[in-house]
Amino acid sequence: MISKLGECDVCKNSRYIVNRKHMCCAQCNTLRINGADSIAKKKEGYIQSMRSVENSNKISQKSNRQSIKDQSYHSAKLKYVDRLKDEDKYVCTGCGNPNAPSLSHLIRRSRRGDLVDVEENMTIHCLVRQDGSEGCHGMWEDVTQMYLLDDFDDNMTAVRKMDIEYYWLVVGKLRDLGCEINIGAHKDI
Repeated sequence: MISKLGECDVCKNSRYIVNRKHMCCAQCNTLRINGADSIAKKKEGYIQSMRSVENSNKISQKSNRQSIKDQSYHSAKLKYVDRLKDEDKYVCTGCGNPNAPSLSHLIRRSRRGDLVDVEENMTIHCLVRQDGSEGCHGMWEDVTQMYLLDDFDDNMTAVRKMDIEYYWLVVGKLRDLGCEINIGAHKDI
């Protein structure tokens, strides 16, 4: 269809004519075909869709399955921390620092999601050491520093019981770095 520039009989503006029988521009022809109510509904629908796009950067809700996992994790975490506080053992197991203790997973949550609420996979590490240096929590996550922690052998024993593949992965990385690792100290007694 070839449109020619001309005067629209409806709006009296100089525009391209898309309907030569009625001599209408595109906007007026749409209005003629659909009616004003239909155009108003389409416009409202468009505005609603734009609002949903504006809000699309919000975090979506969790699935029911994820919510149940989170509840289980938070319940186990609370029980573990409360027990340690009752026993006056809520201090960093990596250096003994009583300041800034934090729950730490021996095997990362991203690696083994099934172990997030298992008490054997939990320990307390400080976020910041007493001298202001990086805390034991960060050191445990860094293979080049984890062997410096006081609780290294205990943690590796627990890791070996829970995930032997991950245990040997860590041992291999430590050996590659030239660390002397006594794997006999990590055997279950």
